[in-house]
Amino acid sequence: MTLAESQGKKAAFLQEAVRVVGFEAVVHAGRAEELPAAFECIVLRAVDRMQDAVRRGLKLVSPGGWLVLMTSEAEMQKLPEFAGDSAFRIEKQALPGSERRLIAKIQVPGNSGFAVVEACGEGAAETRISVPRGT
Repeated sequence: MTLAESQGKKAAFLQEAVRVVGFEAVVHAGRAEELPAAFECIVLRAVDRMQDAVRRGLKLVSPGGWLVLMTSEAEMQKLPEFAGDSAFRIEKQALPGSERRLIAKIQVPGNSGFAVVEACGEGAAETRISVPRGT
């Protein structure tokens, strides 16, 4: 497991948490974009500029892997555009303890060449959206 945090105090906290809990993890005290590897799953929270975060995060995910992020209903509607791929599945479910936030999972293209966007949040609707590939 690799944890990336660009703010020094938060990175120090993560390092101490890893030590105390006994996880086998590396804490990278810097921006995730600086890491040379691709990851099966990237989790983002408290994102400032969602469009930039999604595009940067997807570049760090290995084929068939996932980008998982906390978002709002309004931002969720923009994820297909931000992810810029040709096929998406959006599924919404209640997120315990929150009325305004939801969890979105974006799967990057694997062997099928498609990306999947799946949201777990308020409501219970499923929609398929096709958008042109964006870069």
